[in-house]
Amino acid sequence: MAQKFSNPQGSSSSQNNNAPVKKITPALFFSGIFVAISFIVMLIPLALFNVAQVAAMLGKRIALFLMTAVAGSFFLFGYLFSNINIIAMGFFVILAIPFFMAAICFREKRKHWLYAASVLFLPAVLFFGCICFTPVKLIEQNGEIKSELQMSIEQKKEELQAEIAGRKPTAGEIQLSAKYDQLSEQITQIISMPEVKKFIEYNSWQRIAYFVYGAMASTFLIGLLTSFANVVFVDFGYEQIERLRSVVNYIRRNPSSFSSQIVSVLFSMPMVRANRLETPIYINHHSSQSVQMETDGQKNSFLRTLWKPLKPKNTILWQGYAFQYEGKSAWDLRNFSLPLPLALFAVAFIGTIAFWYGNLDSIIASFGQGSYAPVLAVLSALSFVILTIVALQGMFTVYKRLSTLLILILVSVFFILSSKIFFGPYAILAVFGAVGLFDYVYDWRGRKLKS
Repeated sequence: MAQKFSNPQGSSSSQNNNAPVKKITPALFFSGIFVAISFIVMLIPLALFNVAQVAAMLGKRIALFLMTAVAGSFFLFGYLFSNINIIAMGFFVILAIPFFMAAICFREKRKHWLYAASVLFLPAVLFFGCICFTPVKLIEQNGEIKSELQMSIEQKKEELQAEIAGRKPTAGEIQLSAKYDQLSEQITQIISMPEVKKFIEYNSWQRIAYFVYGAMASTFLIGLLTSFANVVFVDFGYEQIERLRSVVNYIRRNPSSFSSQIVSVLFSMPMVRANRLETPIYINHHSSQSVQMETDGQKNSFLRTLWKPLKPKNTILWQGYAFQYEGKSAWDLRNFSLPLPLALFAVAFIGTIAFWYGNLDSIIASFGQGSYAPVLAVLSALSFVILTIVALQGMFTVYKRLSTLLILILVSVFFILSSKIFFGPYAILAVFGAVGLFDYVYDWRGRKLKS
């Protein structure tokens, strides 16, 4: 049941209509800092999560303004400190804006999540598609093997040198020339590696196999996890604000049941003053007492500090209150799961290929010949994608059910072990994929619990 109210209880109509709504607030400033930091450390899903929350609370225009301001800040600081890397980060934010805003528009209009996924996956599809299906031409020049990209960089450097000939170059031009040299040297080092030379000689299906079974599997996994997390975090950002809206709407209907401080804080929010309170979630009851949590039969308080119990279905816990609601979010990706037979097929197919051929060289050789090579390559890539989704489900299960203390302990153990033992992508898929598969049986996320 969608709900939308015209005026907050406890305030007059004239106050609501005539009082200006201040949207540029310190909270928005800190959101911009959070988005900038997320881009710097390349945690793109967290940046999208924050931008989605701003769009849900203040509107798409403010979210667009926020990202433009972040990009402008990168350009400004890059210019002030003559740092081309900071300027490049500004261009990266500019490139991300259309993808972010398109996904937010699909979520706000409650289109199917596949629309947003098609947009947010486009960069990864283009990146991996170009690597797998674009032939790399190496050219011998003055006894050196160079790529077309390397020759293009050298040409740009020559144009820059011709431009600054006869005058003193600026600090930015000196830095740009050094950057060209650095890129050219890095490309030379990369194409001189034996593995890269082999990869260049592979056909498209062999390159796909190298991404799935070879050393590029880590890059493939990170790209897929980032893309899937982007879609999920758009939903998470909107879902949190939709739940907050439903709480505000309920308190507006029952202001006497809550303290004046809570009522005052909620009613002063820009989202409330702008009357952006439409939500599919409708709260019909609340309790000021702690809600009895489902604990899977755990009686030991020590175990409860490690294993978080599930909260009752359709319940919002906020400021010591428990709100029972009807309806659900537009996408509800928090409870998304692939069909179990599809997940088992992906595990069986990847395992069969690995055990049948035995090693990477045999897999690459078999994918280079025969009419069945395209089918095996496509099925391998799709199976890897499915395993990544199951592993991501496992990651969210761990986050939802394990306590913060235990998660920090496990992360510390992981970093200690990773300094001595190499954990490949399939180790990550095996651990979190196993959690995701067991969730089908034990329902650790409580997806099958009745309301």
